[in-house]
Amino acid sequence: MTNFNEVFTKWLAFFESADETKKDVFESIHPEVKKGFDVVTRVSKEEIQALLNNEEFLKKIEQNLIRLLAFSVFGGYMLFCIRKGIDPVKESLKDNENVAKVGNSWMEAYKQDNFKSLIQSIEPLVVLMVEKGKQARMNQLIMSFPEIMNLSFKDGLQIDKFMRWAGLQGYILGMLEQELIKGKGNLKEA
Repeated sequence: MTNFNEVFTKWLAFFESADETKKDVFESIHPEVKKGFDVVTRVSKEEIQALLNNEEFLKKIEQNLIRLLAFSVFGGYMLFCIRKGIDPVKESLKDNENVAKVGNSWMEAYKQDNFKSLIQSIEPLVVLMVEKGKQARMNQLIMSFPEIMNLSFKDGLQIDKFMRWAGLQGYILGMLEQELIKGKGNLKEA
């Protein structure tokens, strides 16, 4: 049984660790998974752009938004790794040839139902942890751009929604990666 308190503590500690440690971990991730991070970040930003009714403000926050969305994806991925006891550096994930298909697997699942069924399979406590990470990213955005508080509720909600979605997609990329490493074809939360 998973000790979620321990998982949450380790996850927070990872993000408080030295930049060099985070860099080593990031560099140990398979290039296809990193491409997945980029795709999720881009899709999240594009969805926000399509739904936000304030193009001027979006241009103003765009670089910070992209950075925070990318950090959300990485955070979700690391939550999966920590929850499953996976050390990307020790396990040399970047060298696993099976992971080369992660992009195709992600696109197939995205086209199927936009990950709704897969997101529903993620344990509620994990979703709450992703939510906590999303709240931290939203707070960073608000601190950098206090005028975000002047957006309509609908516009603010769109940014919030896709910040959370990005974190969940990072978690799902971790799930996909491990399923490919194990050589399994079906995805479900283990």
